[in-house]
Amino acid sequence: MSTDIIVLRFPRSLDSLEDVGSDDAQGLGEATSVRSAVEAVFQSMKWDTLNYGLAIVDEAFALEISLPEDKGDVVTSLHIGLKTGLTWDTKGRDVFFRKLGILCTQNGWQAFLVSDNSRIQYAD
Repeated sequence: MSTDIIVLRFPRSLDSLEDVGSDDAQGLGEATSVRSAVEAVFQSMKWDTLNYGLAIVDEAFALEISLPEDKGDVVTSLHIGLKTGLTWDTKGRDVFFRKLGILCTQNGWQAFLVSDNSRIQYAD
């Protein structure tokens, strides 16, 4: 199974991408700092190129992460493809969403499900 997630930065907390105003989106940061932030949380992340990385956590899940090839130095979004594996269960789900919450909270980012544009709520 695959779940697509987009990570963005906004000056205010949003419940859905449908709440975005035309000038709400802000950059996530420079590409090197975005990659470093991802690596700090998902230690198995390996970057094949400057804009594409893969992290195989275990048999529970893997992540494909891509950064758009933006003009300039600031990355505008982070795209995560969550690929679930044979041992995916509530424990694996909790691990992933806890790590995603840490990544977003530490960097002032917000994550949204591409399927319905809803914001992902993180467990504390």
